[in-house]
This record gives sequence, C-alpha cells and structure tokens, in this order.
Amino acid sequence: MRTLLLVAAVAALPVGCGPLLSRLPGAAPARAITIETDGAASQMQIRIPARGADTRVSLVARNDDVETWLAVDNISVSFRQGVLVATRGLGHDLMGAGAETTLDALAGQGDEIYRRQMRYLTGDHRTTYLNAGCSMASVGAEAFGALRLQRHEESCQARDHLFTNIFWTDGAGRIVRSQQWVSPEVGFLVTILPR
Repeated sequence: MRTLLLVAAVAALPVGCGPLLSRLPGAAPARAITIETDGAASQMQIRIPARGADTRVSLVARNDDVETWLAVDNISVSFRQGVLVATRGLGHDLMGAGAETTLDALAGQGDEIYRRQMRYLTGDHRTTYLNAGCSMASVGAEAFGALRLQRHEESCQARDHLFTNIFWTDGAGRIVRSQQWVSPEVGFLVTILPR
C-alpha cells in the first residue's frame, strides 16, 4: 500500500534550487517539506524563466497516468505522461488541460491540426477556457551531454496567444525534458524529468 508522508523539515533545498515563492513579491518565507513515496525520493528540476525561478519538486502522488509533483513552498505541477495538465500555487494557475491530443501527436497519430483545451479561473472565481489550435513538428535530434533526444515542437494559437511547447523524448518516446506554456501571466514551465 502506498503511503505518502509529509514531514516538515528545517533544511533548505540544495544550493541554486531555492523555493519558487521566494521570487514572488510579498511572499512569506517557505518551510521545507520532504516528501517520501514508497521509500523513493523522485525529484524533477523545474524553472519558470519569466519569474527567474528554479527549484526541484518531489513526486507526491500518482493517479493512473497522472503524476503530481510538489515544491517546498507548496507549489504543485501535474503531468499526464509528461504533458502538463495542472498547476497550483503560481497565482495564475492552469486548473486543468487535456493531454490526449498532444500525446497522440507525439506518437505520430491523430489529426495534423488538433485542439487543446486549457481551463483557468478568473479573478471572480469563474471558469474560463482557452481552446488552442495546435500542430506538432518533429525537429530532429539534440544532444544533452551523453543523452541524445528527439525534439518535438507543438505550435499553438489560442485567441490572441501564440505559444510553442517543446518536448524532448528518449528512444522509448518518453518525455525527458519539456518547455510548456502555463498561462499568459506565468509563461512557460521548463522541466527536466528524472531518468
């Protein structure tokens, strides 16, 4: 049986991996949290370039093929097979997003132009949707040290927002790195998944 333990810790993350909220104006100091799942300490590096934020997150939950990762300041990100489907704690969060059409496009299946739906909350707590028209292009191989990964670019337009998500996959088709759009206010989330 999987047990999730949340243990308050006094130690901060390793140097260079400070909490995301410490970069936000008026943010309260964060306390470190250590997460353990099945005795494994899975971690992922994430960055938000528009905010100059860089930290590590720990795997805290799996629900079917969706994984949720948590930072020390309680910011969380959720991925379905490596495709971003939700964020919490960033201020302008992605409340939910479909991943199926992106996963199909990465596998070379589905339509040439496909739709992705992203859900947000307005300032008055109403749900609003962005429906993006997207297309996927396989750009070629890129080297990251000893790793040789395939680069895929997902070009999308939603209303007046144009953005390009980038996915780097390994030989098994697994997303190892990515740059994925969260919202107009947050911009992109960059991830380096554990191997």
